[in-house]
Amino acid sequence: MSSIKELSERIARKSAIVEKWLAGKNAKVSFDQEAKDEYPDTDGESEIGMVRMVVIDDTSAFCDLFLGPREVLAPVWGAAIDNAAQQFIYHFNILHAIPLDGEATYAEISAKVGLSERKVKPVVRKAMLNQMLREDVPDHVFQTASSALLLRDHNMMNYYGFFVEQILPASAKLTEALKKYKDSTTAQDTALSLTLNTKDVLFKYLEQSPELMARFVGAMEGVDKDPSQSQKHVITRYSWTELGKPLLSISVGGSSGFLSVELARNYPKLNFVVEDYKKNIEQGATQLLSELTERVKFVLHNFFDP
Repeated sequence: MSSIKELSERIARKSAIVEKWLAGKNAKVSFDQEAKDEYPDTDGESEIGMVRMVVIDDTSAFCDLFLGPREVLAPVWGAAIDNAAQQFIYHFNILHAIPLDGEATYAEISAKVGLSERKVKPVVRKAMLNQMLREDVPDHVFQTASSALLLRDHNMMNYYGFFVEQILPASAKLTEALKKYKDSTTAQDTALSLTLNTKDVLFKYLEQSPELMARFVGAMEGVDKDPSQSQKHVITRYSWTELGKPLLSISVGGSSGFLSVELARNYPKLNFVVEDYKKNIEQGATQLLSELTERVKFVLHNFFDP
């Protein structure tokens, strides 16, 4: 285990390497809403990518050493409050109450969302601890890079909304589900089913609500914007060209086909069939580029069926 001194020296040394690299690319990183949506791409520069991850890991350990064992535990239960604040931000459309190019007072936000200022202010300030909004001037709220991204990118907002309104509540039901269903392998016996109070599997449940289904589809496309989940890893980290002759790939539960489409664009010898629910494949077929219609097909299929 590294000491505080060792960590601080390594963080300073590695940060200087990244800072020099950023300067060479004329790139800046900040919390301002004008910041780029993604960290500058380190593809093809594995050393910089590794250095960046070392700094991220070391700064986390550095903070933990200054906290001590008791305070390190605080975020475990504090995360529940953080998550509640994010759910509040989404459900009451707080972000839409603040102009991208300006500011809003708590009184103005309260009037727009229909809640008292006394209710709004503490929860918004809690969200600020996670870089969601900021208060540069007392009682005046501004957008940050992260909150502005959600407003600009509809799919990222869907990703955010699906997570805070479906996944977070379900995570709190995990233990209850395991106690109730034990080792059941039935698709409906899940924490999410308990949360939604339904006997249907998630996809059947979503089919009954066009609004929720649309958000889910958008969320799946938003997942691709998450660097750790990006489809570029599938596209670039596998030797698709070495497969040789033209072949057919079946994407089971492939949503609107966004991954298959990108693979088809990059590898002309690959053909695809995307299987999913009606709304998803209809959306995918509508968006499909004309030059790919012969190589990407959409088929209605429920992957829970044989």
